Amino acid sequence: MWEKIKAWLELRIGERTFTRTIMHEFRLPKDTGYLGTFGLVAMAALIVQAVTGVLLMMYYMPHPDHAFRSVQIIMTKVSFGWLFRLIHLTSANVMIATVFIHTAYVFFNGDFRRPRELTWLSGAGLLFLTLTLSVTGYLLPWHQLSYWTTTVLSTIPTVLPFLDWLAQLIRGGEFVSNITLSRYFGFHVALLPALVLVFAFIHAFLVIRIGFSPRDTDTAVDHTKEFKTESYPDGIPFYPNYLLKALSMVMLFVVVVFFIITFLPSLFLPPLSNVEANPLLTPEVIKPQWYFLAPYQLMKMIPNKFLGISLNILFIGFFFLLPFVGKREGQPLLSGKALHGTFYVAVSLWLILTIWGGF
Repeated sequence: MWEKIKAWLELRIGERTFTRTIMHEFRLPKDTGYLGTFGLVAMAALIVQAVTGVLLMMYYMPHPDHAFRSVQIIMTKVSFGWLFRLIHLTSANVMIATVFIHTAYVFFNGDFRRPRELTWLSGAGLLFLTLTLSVTGYLLPWHQLSYWTTTVLSTIPTVLPFLDWLAQLIRGGEFVSNITLSRYFGFHVALLPALVLVFAFIHAFLVIRIGFSPRDTDTAVDHTKEFKTESYPDGIPFYPNYLLKALSMVMLFVVVVFFIITFLPSLFLPPLSNVEANPLLTPEVIKPQWYFLAPYQLMKMIPNKFLGISLNILFIGFFFLLPFVGKREGQPLLSGKALHGTFYVAVSLWLILTIWGGF
């Protein structure tokens, strides 16, 4: 029976050709370690987000009069609702940490260099789409912290000239209201997931097409070769070597998520997350999620809001255009020791600002 199904698929979609190309012929550098699997772990985390998100959406009501209460009902009355919500919330935060580690790993190894510019751009797009997903999803429980954090974040465009319209578009008015909640809900469950799927497909296609770069960033590589057995006979196959490493890291991801749910259930649920949003009562302290603390703290350090926001925008622009910045003889200026030095400085500054912003 199974052989008949495989024969049916082979005739229509070339199942054996696809399996042979991806599983066996596709090669990776022989020194690809566990850190090189974090991209696949992030993809698995997105699937977890999609499944738990659909389950939560069955009971959630995107209206200011009912949103907070519907979340409380999910937590207290729906069978295993508390578990699905905590999995969704916790795995979202661990997923973002995974994406950060993956991005840092790619940067450290110089995988943004020729001919992987499009791979970097699609990955950078995925990173910012993931962060945008977190922003839109953060408002949906409609608690005090999410309401006022959204209020602060949505006012950022008003600081820049000619961008008042963007704040109006995001909020649907002068203030965060039921229109904002409806728009964020639409962005979170429809528009952004579709964009993530498109970018993920493009990113995966480019990785398969161009392959991983060797870990020795100074090694000359013939970029006209495809990452196949005949081109890189000393490389490791995707299956079983790489796939088993990736599956073990996916299991570690699951262990971390359930460890947090079991022993630190309130790690991502501060006290104000249990208080319904009140537009007339401003909390004493308003802080964004941990992954936005570094740019938030940077803006707080600079008295001029326009300068602080502009600096963050410049960093984002540099991040996207990194493969094309300061090219010399076809290669970016950042390479070797300069690349690694920049990496250590950037990570150190990010950690310092994040910890500082948390206090």
